Amino acid sequence: MGAASRASWCFVGACYALSAATAFGGVNFFTSPQISDGQSVGAFAALQPNGKVLVSGGAIRLNADGSTDTSYSLALSGPTPQVAEAAKVAPDGDIVVVDNSQRLVDCSSTGAFKQEIYSGISPTAFLVQGDGKILIWTSNAITVQGVTRQGIARINVDGTLDTSFDPGFGPNAQIASVLLLSDGKIMVGGFFNTFDKVAVLGFVRLNSNGSVDQTFSVTIQSAPITEMAEMPNGQVAAWNAATRQLE
Repeated sequence: MGAASRASWCFVGACYALSAATAFGGVNFFTSPQISDGQSVGAFAALQPNGKVLVSGGAIRLNADGSTDTSYSLALSGPTPQVAEAAKVAPDGDIVVVDNSQRLVDCSSTGAFKQEIYSGISPTAFLVQGDGKILIWTSNAITVQGVTRQGIARINVDGTLDTSFDPGFGPNAQIASVLLLSDGKIMVGGFFNTFDKVAVLGFVRLNSNGSVDQTFSVTIQSAPITEMAEMPNGQVAAWNAATRQLE
């Protein structure tokens, strides 16, 4: 690794370039000669399978060398100019975006508008499953094509409701975070103390069909779970608002 090589690191606030020698352990994530040390190139949004990086809510795409990909243009069709706020990449390469009008939009891998999937969602309240279906959650009931789900719902690739996922009465208060596990089960953290009328104290595991997995039980001492990650050994690391780490 030469002295001139650089590594791009994406933080919560923005993507920065660091000299490889000063990167974590000297690890070179990918060479980015187009980005200077400390230069902000936008908040990280998602990584595409081709190695290109979406930043600024998906509004901008960077090539692997850190230069702006001028072939990419995100189009969020709507009655007024829309601004991308969050993006995730679907298994088929499509880009799923939430804009400033709280619309969930499906775009092609090059940013072309395909369809509006749902309206009324926070930029931090959706995830794309490996089969392309989309989990969404809100502080209110979710209604898709006349069918209502409480707090959390799953939408098919074509924007219709996945009726095989039903959370019943759902949470009795707001969801703060959701994590899809490798076995298809779903971890949910939040301000609730019941989910589908089952006492769960702010942290629950759902089966893939949305029902409460009553074989899982953990007591959260304070604050809602706001971040979660599945560990290589299958355990879940979770953080609450009081910055306590749970496993």
